[in-house]
Amino acid sequence: MENSQENINFASAFKKITFSKIFRGNPNIWIAILVLALISIFASISVSRLEKFVANNSDMRFWVLHACFIIISFFIIVFFQFFPLNIVKRYSKLMWLSALVIVFATMFFGEEVNGAKRALLGLRTFDIMKFAFPIYFARLLSDKISEINSSFKKTLKYIVVPSLLSFGIFIKDNISTGIIIAAIFFIMLIVSEVKLKYKFYIFLIIFSLGAAGVALKFLKQDKNDTTRVSTAVNRITNFISGETNQQTIVATASVQSAGLLPKGPGQSSHKNNLTQVEDDFIFSLLVEEWGLIGSIFLVIGCYLSLFIFSIRTIMKSKDKYSIYVVLGLILYITIQALIHFIVNIGGPVTGQTLPFISNGKMSIVVTAVSFGLIINVNSNSIKEKLKSEKEKEKKEKKIKSESNLHKEQDVEDEHDLNENKVKKILENLD
Repeated sequence: MENSQENINFASAFKKITFSKIFRGNPNIWIAILVLALISIFASISVSRLEKFVANNSDMRFWVLHACFIIISFFIIVFFQFFPLNIVKRYSKLMWLSALVIVFATMFFGEEVNGAKRALLGLRTFDIMKFAFPIYFARLLSDKISEINSSFKKTLKYIVVPSLLSFGIFIKDNISTGIIIAAIFFIMLIVSEVKLKYKFYIFLIIFSLGAAGVALKFLKQDKNDTTRVSTAVNRITNFISGETNQQTIVATASVQSAGLLPKGPGQSSHKNNLTQVEDDFIFSLLVEEWGLIGSIFLVIGCYLSLFIFSIRTIMKSKDKYSIYVVLGLILYITIQALIHFIVNIGGPVTGQTLPFISNGKMSIVVTAVSFGLIINVNSNSIKEKLKSEKEKEKKEKKIKSESNLHKEQDVEDEHDLNENKVKKILENLD
């Protein structure tokens, strides 16, 4: 009898778990993420037919493993949409410091990928800083703003030093990642409550240091210099002069061969000539196979919709930390996607993957955590809105009921007055 009662209680509890309780927030955000996930899996199936995978009999293993990571990422998103944001805030500095240590370890003890040390224990660790920096910087801009605005020394301590460490660390091995973090920093700084004159000083200091570094590199050009700074400078100068990288030529040809309508998954004729098609040039493959309509409306459309709904979340949210977190994370995702698009249509090669679509375990996990926190803030802002609407409705009902009570009292008073008048008239008649 007790077991049957427990089963009934469990069944009733399970019924209470609705779809909206598991997948919180704006459903449009979930739809965009789901579409990106499906595109990612279809793209991995297409990539698995590359000669380098077929020759090693690892074609099925490649796309199945990638699909598993995409499925796991949805559990990560669901977990972080419920994760208390105040805990993220509390440990944001620890996350940022850990990211610095991991990036340093990768630079000195990591494995070389495409001519630079980018991986540690088989994982590309640089993506961690794209997530950790905006999480920590959001805390500084929300909690330390009064100290930052009190003196320029505090501004240097809380703004300039952490930012220079966060994107300056990538000069040696991954300048494009440093540029993404710098872009996130500057945009977050612009919309922050930091004093205007301090913003100007910060821009002046950082741009002066950056310009001095680039100028020094141009003045001391060495053909035998193989650092990432020289690589970046060479790529930019080659791009300006019209000299194009072989991979860029193939990627551009792949995009140019695309029609309005899709050819179909696996029908790309250029993918075998792109050595990093699963990472750096996945968009060129998608354009060729999905056509201009599919790639613009599905791929670009998903990132654009995520950006729009994130901005709407920012506008609705009242908590400053939540606002800065969403802004920083959506900037990381959209700026990286934009750089990837530019590279695939003929821009200088950067090595930046397409978030949540390109192959890469660390990239998928970091993007999933970012999506989870964005949905977290979005669902909280919806709750706040509903709560304020209910409170407003309660106040209106209370005012209305009080008004009705006053009206009823006035009617009663008027009725009593009329009765008294009638009594007086009758008394006079008598």
